[in-house]
Amino acid sequence: MNSAFLGPATERLEFRKSALSATLRLVLAAALFGLVPTRQADAAEDAGGGPEFPTAFAVKDARLVVAPGKVVENGVLVIRDGRIEAAGASKDVTIPYDAEVIDGKGLVVYPGFIDLYTTAGQKSGVERSATGRGEQVQLSEPTVAATPADNRKGLTPEFETASALDLNDGFAEPRRRLGFTDLLSAPSGAIATGQSALVSLSGQPRREALIKSPIALHIHLAPPNEPASSSADSPAPGRRRGSSRGPGPTESPFPSVLMGSISHLRQAMSDAEHHHQLLEYEKAGGAVRAGFDPSLETLWKARTRALPVWWQADTRDEIHRALDLAKEFGASAVIVGGREAYKVVDRLKAEKVAVVLRLDFPEEPKVPTEEEYRKKSDIDRDEPLKVLADRRDTWKAQVASAASLAKAGVPFALGTEGVEKLDNVPAQVRALIAAGLTADQALDGLTRGAAILVGLENRLGTLDVGKLAHVVVFSAPFHDVKAKVKYVFVDGRKFEVKQSEPGAGRAGGRRGQAGDAPKPGEEKAKDAEPDKKEEPSKPDAEKKPEAEKKPDAEKKPDAEKKPDAEKKPDAEKKSEAKPKKEDVKPEPFHDLATEFDADRRPAIKTGGSVLIKDAVILTVTKGTIPKGSILIENGKIRAIGPDVKAAPEVPVIDASGLVAMPGIIDTHSHIAVQGGVNEISLSVVPDVGIKDVITGDDVSIYRAAAGGTTTARVLHGSANTIGGQDAVIKMRYGQPGRDLILRDGPQGVKFALGENVTRVSGRFPNTRMGVELVITQAFEEARTYQSTWKAYNDKIAKLGAEKAGPPPRRDFRLEALARMLEGSIKVHSHCYRADEIIMLLRTAEKFGVRVQSLQHVLEGYKVAPEIAAHGASASTFSDWWAYKVEAFDAIPFNAALLSRAGVNVCINSDSEELIRHLNIEAAKMVKYGGATEDQALAMITINPARELGREDRIGSLEVGKDGDVALFNGHPFDGFSRCELTLIDGEVYFQRPQVDGKFAVRPGDHAKMPQPAEAARGRKLDVASQPKQHYALVGATLHPVSGPTIENGVLVVAEGKIALIGPAGTPIPPEAQTLDLKGLDVWPGMIDAGTDLGLSEIGSLNVTRDHAEIGHYQPELLTSTALRADSVHIPVTRANGILSALVEPNGGLISGRASLINLRGWVPREMVAIDPAGLSVSIPGYTIRRPGQGGNAGQTDPNAERKERIESLKEEFRKASRYAEVVARAREKGEAGPKPDLRLEALAPYSRGEKLVLLHAENRVEILDALAFARDLKLKAVLTGALEAWKAVDEIKKSGMAVIVGGTLHARFREHDPYDAGFANPARLHAAGIPFAIRSKDGGFSPATNGRNLPYEAAAAVAFGLPADVALKAVTLAPAQILGVGDQLGSLEAGKRANLVVTAGDILQPTTEVLGLFIDGKPLTPESRHTRLFAEYGRRLDEVKAGTAPLGLERPAGKTGTVSERIAGRSSGAN
Repeated sequence: MNSAFLGPATERLEFRKSALSATLRLVLAAALFGLVPTRQADAAEDAGGGPEFPTAFAVKDARLVVAPGKVVENGVLVIRDGRIEAAGASKDVTIPYDAEVIDGKGLVVYPGFIDLYTTAGQKSGVERSATGRGEQVQLSEPTVAATPADNRKGLTPEFETASALDLNDGFAEPRRRLGFTDLLSAPSGAIATGQSALVSLSGQPRREALIKSPIALHIHLAPPNEPASSSADSPAPGRRRGSSRGPGPTESPFPSVLMGSISHLRQAMSDAEHHHQLLEYEKAGGAVRAGFDPSLETLWKARTRALPVWWQADTRDEIHRALDLAKEFGASAVIVGGREAYKVVDRLKAEKVAVVLRLDFPEEPKVPTEEEYRKKSDIDRDEPLKVLADRRDTWKAQVASAASLAKAGVPFALGTEGVEKLDNVPAQVRALIAAGLTADQALDGLTRGAAILVGLENRLGTLDVGKLAHVVVFSAPFHDVKAKVKYVFVDGRKFEVKQSEPGAGRAGGRRGQAGDAPKPGEEKAKDAEPDKKEEPSKPDAEKKPEAEKKPDAEKKPDAEKKPDAEKKPDAEKKSEAKPKKEDVKPEPFHDLATEFDADRRPAIKTGGSVLIKDAVILTVTKGTIPKGSILIENGKIRAIGPDVKAAPEVPVIDASGLVAMPGIIDTHSHIAVQGGVNEISLSVVPDVGIKDVITGDDVSIYRAAAGGTTTARVLHGSANTIGGQDAVIKMRYGQPGRDLILRDGPQGVKFALGENVTRVSGRFPNTRMGVELVITQAFEEARTYQSTWKAYNDKIAKLGAEKAGPPPRRDFRLEALARMLEGSIKVHSHCYRADEIIMLLRTAEKFGVRVQSLQHVLEGYKVAPEIAAHGASASTFSDWWAYKVEAFDAIPFNAALLSRAGVNVCINSDSEELIRHLNIEAAKMVKYGGATEDQALAMITINPARELGREDRIGSLEVGKDGDVALFNGHPFDGFSRCELTLIDGEVYFQRPQVDGKFAVRPGDHAKMPQPAEAARGRKLDVASQPKQHYALVGATLHPVSGPTIENGVLVVAEGKIALIGPAGTPIPPEAQTLDLKGLDVWPGMIDAGTDLGLSEIGSLNVTRDHAEIGHYQPELLTSTALRADSVHIPVTRANGILSALVEPNGGLISGRASLINLRGWVPREMVAIDPAGLSVSIPGYTIRRPGQGGNAGQTDPNAERKERIESLKEEFRKASRYAEVVARAREKGEAGPKPDLRLEALAPYSRGEKLVLLHAENRVEILDALAFARDLKLKAVLTGALEAWKAVDEIKKSGMAVIVGGTLHARFREHDPYDAGFANPARLHAAGIPFAIRSKDGGFSPATNGRNLPYEAAAAVAFGLPADVALKAVTLAPAQILGVGDQLGSLEAGKRANLVVTAGDILQPTTEVLGLFIDGKPLTPESRHTRLFAEYGRRLDEVKAGTAPLGLERPAGKTGTVSERIAGRSSGAN
């Protein structure tokens, strides 16, 4: 690619057969060209000054592979003075008289192999930076926004590995034994790490071994991890932030994540251009001093292609990213790594980009046959057989990258970087050949192709006359498993490889150390089978040499290659011939359900043009079309209405019974990001951008589309006052990340206020005062930056560009801030508290900036008038709260009050789980505050589009807009409906598998959301207090759960219990107060069978949480002793119809005893229904470890330790049983028993099977262990959590154990699990006949807040197959029965406790409002802290509107209108 290392004059000097000594030639070359010449003969010289004898060698009667595809049989190769003097047929080549002759009969001669990428062969502790370390920063002081011009963290492009080479023979010899004569030694680390060198493996000093330097600048887009230098007075450049932070200065911690690294490189590349401009101006006599900066000078060479650039990139998105940046910078590109190059082959070919493939791919994953898999233990079958096969298929595709590149004509070479053991390299090469690469193509990658890539094709890579005699002689073709290297020639030296020599050491580079000697027993000669791959994770004692020594004829490759049931291994075929087993038929094999990319590909393909026919259409902006069609052409909506026709060739989707809505838009997400969402190092980083790190392979993209979400704004994290720039993406799962991004529309940037910023210790700011200062100072710096550039542009206008001098330094960070002042970058700020919201709006207005949106804005309802006056959009959660202090006043009525104030309101997710059901989150706004259907729909469609500035493209179903459509099998606000089909730009990106080719349509009319008549909504129940609580509820629809629904029924409550229940006309006692509930519904109170309600208040504040102790075994603990009766969570949860709860402790293995409570009472004693109600026991967690994910040497296997913990737990139970037996016997005998032990005494009733044990187990292995635990100890037990119960239904069914499912609205499943695994879990248990209940989900920032969403956990199960009546039972009667209170709670039956819920609609529906409650017959209103705050700040809003309360923003006297209107009216430059 570059010209050869030595110039023409030097080449002539080298070819001359003069008597000049090697030393004199070196001096001449150095004097003439300042370059290091390649050594041609041994360095040792005799007294006469000549080279050592012999100077010539001849290999005769050998097979010469002159170049790939060019072979000479029975040939002769002559080498003299390190050059190839002759190569040809024996008859054509005369062997010189002075040559040492080698009999080549049966041997094969090749050009020496070139290892084209390794970081080995260098000294450690070398200072890389010639520029010097940047000025240290004081992180505890107010942040300076400008990017330091001297920050060289991860930027040492001037470093040349040639200056740090360490090429002793101990390093070179193991590589020569494999046929390598040369290697490219590259700098390790990241970002722009330095320049590589090509060296020979002669084992000579670097001046003799160096062939060419530099080869290329190496760029690795990753957080800096440059090796520490040995300089005592220099801080380690790779030190991560926080390691030594204090009041003193420190090296800049920026960058710390991938996107920061990209921004850092981008700034440096810009600085290189500016530095070049200064140098040129200085050379021309200008009055500037450019300064000494070899780093920037090197980068300028890269930008002008004077220095090639090699980019380390493995995945598809990494390769695209590297190529995009190379194009942006004007640099060249060679890809190093290329694991997924096969996915980018078309672009690589089109742009003529070469690839250096690393040979460090892992061993081929072992896939058992079906029979072998059956024999595995349950734990060993944790991963489905299909997952193992898919992993192998992925491996094969990656290994086949070389063949894909070769087929497409993309140049490639091979490198050993990362290969754990050098002896594995030949096997790795053979694996490439087995995957489709021809032997000649592999050889080309090791020789000629490699030489071409480094610009040395005239000197290396073939056996052509005149080239360097870097030659390897094999005993057989190099790819033959029996091939051995016999001789190697390098730099005029002959090396004879003895087979008795010990094996090679580690390969070096990232994983190994250069020149490591093999450890005893670590590597063995493999003469019997040289290509047998070792398993380094297993100790020698575990290896099976007998199996390794089987001849090839005895191997069964099919058994390894095909695990599928239809292909039987030889062993199985033989077994069928045995008479005793002929009649034995194995049970049908049922592998666990899985979902791979092939399964995620929709069956319907439209090409962007489609007619969606006969759907209910919710246009959002143009009303509802009860039955209509949508025509999409080339990705855009062309027609919509009841009578739309399409051309015959346009595909048609029959959407009869389905409901079409605009694709849902999420304005706050963090999915699809590679390398971290927070550049946490500094408080001001608007130069970094999410667009740089979007990846298309995040399965969360697919799962979001499966919920109807088509667009999301992906934001930087919230650890910075001024964070990075955002990206708006479409959910085109499986496409390259770059193709997901919407490039049009306004650019946004993330601000953050409050705790997320201030809790970063050691970095300013740590208070909200400091946050304000950071924003103000950053904007002031941006103003100065604007002024500097304005002055320069004015100078150009006055004097002309030539006389104006060099431009100011371009600072991407200040430039982004300046664009915020100008309005071309929109501010979107994370915020919670009202005071910080006001602060931001006031500060922004001071600088003429309109905040585009407030994110989360949980106390926005308190300052709704100010937000409306400013003109900011509000993007909020539906009902998250109390997970930290600043979220404690969050209420679900936030959206309602903001909407009343005239604010554009959006419902966001900030969660890979919530993004899957934003339709349900929006539906809750109907319940919380009375949003209309159109208002609620707008919050996830057109309102987000407006916030993003893309309402002209997305957000509604209108002609001309993008064809983004979500099709549900019911109204999207129906909690029992689900998304069936999602189209993006007219193409299907999600399609739920159809039964019999049809969509599963829910019965009923879906033109309207589920909601009762208006008269029933918002009714206030007037219930007078009665001493004996005698009430008659008449006219309502009664839902007993234990029996059929009773229309227009009668239910009588007396003295805290249900006295009678029946149809209309049932006699009503005269003392009962009659409540007319016509049009309403009455339900048994729901029961949350697992929560820390009453034990925990604020998720992030440990002093408010009494749910978990630190001991391992603490059965004596009892939750009722710490129950906070006046917890604000209790009325909030109660207001949604949850009237009873099992309050469980957490922590340790035996956490303590749970209490079943009613959610009403002044003191715990009044609340408790059963105490204790069960013992909470956690089965030790199982760590899922894929092959290759093992820990470091000597690290304890967490699963091995886990087994010990389970045995210890069992022993604790047995000990308690023995203790109880001894105590009982002592009591019988009237003797003093053992010393009282509260722990064993508390545990004994559970260990003896007398009381209920709640076994917490989440994944399949934990569940199986829990079943075995209960079986072995004969416990009375129930499974709780059981998120992967669907993977163990047979075992659970066999055990007879009931299950309490830990919710359905969670994302705690594996990448290969079906997208609906959590939703469908209860339905699978029901289908298997397993008794179960549904409780609120574990986890999250504050589990106590999850309880009120219990009905929606059940509703989601209905949407995915669970009958609605069973779902209702799962949150009422079923938990009561499982907990042993089925005779008291859970259904409407005479004699049971009168825990009742009165609603206007189905209690499981998110749009349904709870109107009244009874607990133990006592009436309650569904009021809480939330309803009180709603009312209070509703009054404030009314007062501000009426002018009786002041606005919290400054407004000039006599001025009206929002700040956005005032800004728009200003002169240009202010906005």
